[in-house]
Amino acid sequence: MCVDSLDRAIVARLKRDARTPFLKIAKDTGVSEGTIRNRVGDLLKTGTIAKFTVETGGNNYVSALVGIKADAKRRSPDTAGAIAKINGIASIFEVSGDFDMFAIIEAENLPQLNAIVDKARTMQGVRETQTFMVMNRIR
Repeated sequence: MCVDSLDRAIVARLKRDARTPFLKIAKDTGVSEGTIRNRVGDLLKTGTIAKFTVETGGNNYVSALVGIKADAKRRSPDTAGAIAKINGIASIFEVSGDFDMFAIIEAENLPQLNAIVDKARTMQGVRETQTFMVMNRIR
């Protein structure tokens, strides 16, 4: 499937707020609600949209990014997959640079966040971690 400007507009809108009604997107883009519904269905079938998700935040959560250096004796994808299964890991990314991975952690409080970091830090395949607390979330 070739993604066109309408598809990009739909995806951009849903990335900002996945709960946006199709009718609102249709009005904003000048097409019918049925067109939006069909396009979203196609975007889901092709994997352009992988999933709709809930994003937490606000004053009820604390968040951190954790840079993770992998042990050279274990494959990074295996380590990343194991870390992704820890409750409280919102996302994990394999990256280039000084770290092999970055995990985004969301927790109800600092002790819970620390426990999640400790689980990740002590997993097989993790050589080193560095935690970056989120001070302000812009979007």
